[in-house]
Amino acid sequence: MHSELVLLKKMRLKALTITERGCNILAPMSRTLPLTIDPWLLYRRNETVEGDLSLCSMPHLLASQNRKDGVAWAKIAVLQREDGQVVITGEATVDVNLTCQRCLQPLDELLVAHFELVLVKYERQLSSVSDSDDAIVCADTLELAPLIEQELILALPMIAKHDNCQAAYTNEVSETADTQQPFANLKDLLK
Repeated sequence: MHSELVLLKKMRLKALTITERGCNILAPMSRTLPLTIDPWLLYRRNETVEGDLSLCSMPHLLASQNRKDGVAWAKIAVLQREDGQVVITGEATVDVNLTCQRCLQPLDELLVAHFELVLVKYERQLSSVSDSDDAIVCADTLELAPLIEQELILALPMIAKHDNCQAAYTNEVSETADTQQPFANLKDLLK
């Protein structure tokens, strides 16, 4: 394993340890997303940030799936719309392993979230934001993990199920089952 790390360092790649079936696997990792950003600086410089973010930094999303690890990818930009509002736009994707609610078998799902939030520095500016827009207050720095986590949670399916799920149960009454009639004795009382 030490030789693998040396090889990865020589290739100038960062290594991420992924636990799968009890084995540690080294996988190349693309550029890591910063934990915090200054959105106003991104806006002034007209820059975009993108990269990977570990699901360990998103505990609520991690708890809503069957895997205990994973990586989300996100791309964030700050720009000015035609109406003059400064907005933070982005997209995030992650592979999650859910449980099908029909057959109770594992279900791999790709979540994709696109978002656009009006960016304001002070709470008093929220009154100028349209009711149809979502807004976020950020004076200096913005933590990306909670923002991306919330957007990905909103992208979770209401009911996780396979597209062509063949559930293992049937909803038929067997012929040998005793039929219970709980109110059968009531007709005797009415006589």
